[in-house]
Amino acid sequence: CFEPYRCRQKELMDQEFVSPEDDWTAFSELPIVFIYNHKLVLPENAPESWAELITDKWKGQIAFADTRKSGTSYTILATMIQALGADEEQVLEAFAAALDGNISAGSGEVVSEVSSGKRLVGITLEETARKKIRQGADISMAYPKEGTSAVPDGTALVKGAPHPDNARLFIDFTVSEDVQQLLVDQFLRRPVRQGIRQDEEVKAVKLLPFDLDWAGMHQDRILSLWQEIMEREQ
Repeated sequence: CFEPYRCRQKELMDQEFVSPEDDWTAFSELPIVFIYNHKLVLPENAPESWAELITDKWKGQIAFADTRKSGTSYTILATMIQALGADEEQVLEAFAAALDGNISAGSGEVVSEVSSGKRLVGITLEETARKKIRQGADISMAYPKEGTSAVPDGTALVKGAPHPDNARLFIDFTVSEDVQQLLVDQFLRRPVRQGIRQDEEVKAVKLLPFDLDWAGMHQDRILSLWQEIMEREQ
């Protein structure tokens, strides 16, 4: 569906987010993080690992969005499987047991449920958490010690596009210094361009060697298995 295009400033981008075939251009990176209600959970007791979330420690107190409505939730499941390096079905069954039948209606509800105290912890995008924190939500962030994924979003040139020259200019625009700084300052995302000034509150994150190809190829199977497990739990 896409026509390869090498953006003009490719050498200034973080190489881990560069497509080897130039069939798409990254725009921002989106780490998965844990959140917790800091009025009900002390920082020293905050969730700190994927392994911890599949035990009974937070049973019934984890906010996680319905995978049928949230693409982020599939990324979370795929990240958890890869981080733990265990049998997929065992990981999913353990996580489902920890949820204890509680599924949030959507990604937005994950943050609101934790902020209100309905759930003590949750899993969401760093961008989402940071925006809600700035708006005054009673949550704080924690980063899994095993590491996390930061799947990038991006832009691609559609094959046979009616205005390919303008499309190429737009792709160059998305990774320009001004736009990359804008997404940090206004959208609270992590840039894919090197040398962009970031807020002091943004911490270094340990990234897993997340296999995006595996996640894409096995998405239907993993989601089908997850629904089967959740139906059994209910």
